[in-house]
Amino acid sequence: MIWLFKGLVLCEKDFNWMGGSVASNISVYRRVIQHPDIKHDMERLDELLDWALKNRGQNPYTPLDSHRYRGCKSLMDKRIRDKELRDTYIKNMEAERQIQIKKDQKIELNKQLNQLKQARQALNYQSYRVQIELFLLKDRARQLFDLINHKIKFPINLLPIHVWEKIIILESLGIDQIRNLIKVIPKNTTDEIKSIKRRLISLKEPLELQSKPS
Repeated sequence: MIWLFKGLVLCEKDFNWMGGSVASNISVYRRVIQHPDIKHDMERLDELLDWALKNRGQNPYTPLDSHRYRGCKSLMDKRIRDKELRDTYIKNMEAERQIQIKKDQKIELNKQLNQLKQARQALNYQSYRVQIELFLLKDRARQLFDLINHKIKFPINLLPIHVWEKIIILESLGIDQIRNLIKVIPKNTTDEIKSIKRRLISLKEPLELQSKPS
């Protein structure tokens, strides 16, 4: 069978057979190296492979059925190529490991940042609650002054609706005060505060008509 294999290798070279990965010598080579008389004899296996690589033609798949050994002209070349492939594999695996490490670090960082964000939000909420309580202790005139002059220390969206109600109902608001209150209400706010804004606008319009010269 070894002679058959060698004959096929030489014929492929001499007659320019284009067998590619299905060349006859490849299947014969597989049977040869699995034969009980040779499969455990590394010296004979190496000698046969070395001969095939040195004597093969243009088919890069002969006899190993792999294009990765297309440049190998001997067993030594094959071993060098194996080391290159092994080193490349190890390098790629290490690169993938480093990428995964960075991904895991990013995930952990985002987790920590999210925890810090939640902690900050909780702290801000507690701080705002204190500031709102202090604001509620002030008389309505002072509350109105702080609102108009941007002196409150919490988001205006957190101001309780009943405070707005009392300011609108119980204070005799002038047109300038109404205009300023409308200005301090942001566009993106709660529906309840939007309704307060609409009420302020409805209060402003008749006052603007009264202020126009007849």
